[in-house]
Amino acid sequence: MPYASDKQRAYLHINEPEIAAKWDDEMKPKKTKKQSINYQKSLADGIRKASASTSTAGSAVGGAG
Repeated sequence: MPYASDKQRAYLHINEPEIAAKWDDEMKPKKTKKQSINYQKSLADGIRKASASTSTAGSAVGGAG
């Protein structure tokens, strides 16, 4: 069940944390398998690009000296 307001959310987190935790779990968007795979691929691409840029910059500096 969603919260009616931010005040209700704050009240439940302070006074009824079990109910608030249950509602938070119910409100979380569920990722599909396709969304998870796309996220993992984009994360891996970002890591590859970052490691490629640092390895080429390091070799260029090392080769110049």
